[in-house]
Amino acid sequence: FVKIPDDCINDLRKASQERDIAERILLNCHPNQLDTVVNDLRVLLVLSQQVQKADTIKKIRINGVDLEKTTSVVKNNYSYLDDCIGEIRQKQEQQQPTKKNIKNQPIPLLHTFCSVLGGNLMKYILLPIHDFFHLRTGPHGCRLVGYMRVCYAILFLYSRSLMAYDLIFLMDPQNGVMPYRSTRYTMDDDDYSVFKWFPHNPYVLYGLFSAGMVFGILFLLGVAPRFQAIGIFFFLYNFQNHNSILFDHQDVMMRMYVLMLALSPLDHITIYDRFGYKRHNTSIDDREQTSSWPMWPFRIWQVLVCLVYIGAGIGKLSAECWTNGTALFYPPYEEGFGRFWNPDFIFNRMGPIKLLTWGVLLLECTCFITIWPLATRKITFASIVLLHVGIELTMIMHIFQYISVLGWVVFLIRPNDGRKKTTTAVTTVDNNNEINQVTKLPSRRRRLIDTIIAVSLLSLMIIDSLPTGRIMSVLPHRRMRKFVKKRIHRPLLKARSYIYDAMNIVGLHTGEWTLFSGVPTHENHRYTAVIRFNNGTEPVVWRNPDWTHMSYIKRELTLWSDSYYFYLWNDNDEGAYPIIATFNEYLARTFSLEGAITYQHRTSKRRERLMIQPNNTVSSISLVIHTEQGLPPDDFSLNPDNWWTEPARQPNNILKGSDCMFVMTLPKSKDRTQYIKINYIYNPDRAYDIQSGCNRYDDKDDKYHAIGSYAGIQGYMDLDFGEKKIIHEPQQQQGTYSSSSTTTNESNRQEK
Repeated sequence: FVKIPDDCINDLRKASQERDIAERILLNCHPNQLDTVVNDLRVLLVLSQQVQKADTIKKIRINGVDLEKTTSVVKNNYSYLDDCIGEIRQKQEQQQPTKKNIKNQPIPLLHTFCSVLGGNLMKYILLPIHDFFHLRTGPHGCRLVGYMRVCYAILFLYSRSLMAYDLIFLMDPQNGVMPYRSTRYTMDDDDYSVFKWFPHNPYVLYGLFSAGMVFGILFLLGVAPRFQAIGIFFFLYNFQNHNSILFDHQDVMMRMYVLMLALSPLDHITIYDRFGYKRHNTSIDDREQTSSWPMWPFRIWQVLVCLVYIGAGIGKLSAECWTNGTALFYPPYEEGFGRFWNPDFIFNRMGPIKLLTWGVLLLECTCFITIWPLATRKITFASIVLLHVGIELTMIMHIFQYISVLGWVVFLIRPNDGRKKTTTAVTTVDNNNEINQVTKLPSRRRRLIDTIIAVSLLSLMIIDSLPTGRIMSVLPHRRMRKFVKKRIHRPLLKARSYIYDAMNIVGLHTGEWTLFSGVPTHENHRYTAVIRFNNGTEPVVWRNPDWTHMSYIKRELTLWSDSYYFYLWNDNDEGAYPIIATFNEYLARTFSLEGAITYQHRTSKRRERLMIQPNNTVSSISLVIHTEQGLPPDDFSLNPDNWWTEPARQPNNILKGSDCMFVMTLPKSKDRTQYIKINYIYNPDRAYDIQSGCNRYDDKDDKYHAIGSYAGIQGYMDLDFGEKKIIHEPQQQQGTYSSSSTTTNESNRQEK
């Protein structure tokens, strides 16, 4: 695209074969635009030569002007351009006062100050801000966004396809382990979703999930991609507000990145151009493609990526295990570490561990700075890619490493496709000598609106996610910390409180990106449940699937259910009691007869409750978690003489234990249906020993739970954990489940 003013276009249209065409164009231009217009006319001549060589292109029009006719005019006068430039500049210099005359004229001091200040303000502040947001990328940048859209859609479909494998087990309103009726207690009151209004309707769950998969497929194909991007954003927003157990910052990144894609050009690499092969065969489809786009959506995305790694880097910098170089000592304790690559001489020697830890810390604390200068951009991007390749080889992070690298690709989108500012993005010609269609430059009003939107989004994102508290904690001097706390941290927290509700409602709230800060996870855990029956049958022991004995395909298929078991323990506090109780309900339904235990949601005439049929065979379920935790490095490992030769982790540096999580008892009934109120167990304000029911734990279950213990059967018998040893209290004082049968009298209720 040639950046020629409209008045110049009118002169081109009227000039025909006149000899003074070049002089007319130059006289109508502002002195600051003189070199640019001359350069654009020369580019126009080059374009005309390319058009004459092309066989398939018959006619190209620029803003309604026939290029062939304009080409002949410019060709005839191209030799006259250089002569006109000198004359025009002389005329412009004659109209301006000389330096001698300026000195003789009395100019007020205030006028001089304002002139200097205004010129510097325009040169060093306003113009850079304008260029930062409103310079345009060219066809290569638009095409790169198309590839990013395809990669994002593949990652989204892969992740949600794995979720579909366990969707019934996880979220089914009637038979799932995490229905919204229990997860709502772990959510804030202002976390809105369609499940809040339809918590018991399975059609809403499966309909929304199916719609999300359709959005992903159409987004991959490029069919109405902007609409599909908004649909994916709505899908992710609702599912992330379904529960706080499964979804973490990885899913927040996916939600924000698809919003950034919705603001970008999405008509490249689609089904309409055969995913990029239309460039070699122009007869496939005649629809026009975007060949330039303003940079402000990409700038917002770039700042978002930097905010993610500011939180990650500063969060690690404030943790002692990262600063002393021992952070990567802990992850190999996990059973899932060493997914594809786990050399002992690297991850079990303190020397390499310290070097890797400090290298990761240095990269994450500097990458958001070194990615901006062009001189360091490529090496920073390559380092980031290598870091996430290492994560993929050694750890199980699902698609986190891929979505992270995808965010860094946005820094490869450059204004004018990396060309100089004098070569405008509207006149770029690709490597195949194809001339792109013309896009009219936006008006001044449109650029003003874009600036307001971009600045508003950037301000909201910075206020919402900048970790000022952690930045303040890593400052070396007390005065600096005091200044940041008074001038930045407190005003930011105040502003954050004002915008929190609005940001949360529209789905823009992310919070601080403290990714993997603190001590890395270094423990393994598994669950056992002992199910006892009314008919005197031998108790049954349930164990969660052992991830270490699964094939690679099975591990991928059960990824979401394995994440559920992992986060169930991490959220083992009072707020998670409803979810743990629902898991026990799931086990009771699984091991009882079909239809013997069902859930009835709340209506105007009844509270939510469990309905126990007379044919129920389950009497109680006790749930125990077994843990194996690695201990910090000892003095032998920290000795510099042993950094490179001796193993850093010793076999005896592991702490093993078990703990009761929940005990559920069901009433016995032979001839009538009984109901159990569950509003009591869902109240997180109850005491732990009564809430979890572990004061009902039966010591006879020890020999069964010992099967899953890391400490072995004898080691489990010697444990003294949690609520297991609490003296049994009377039945009516146990608040886990309260029976609503007609035999419960008023005195028992008062005693409870």
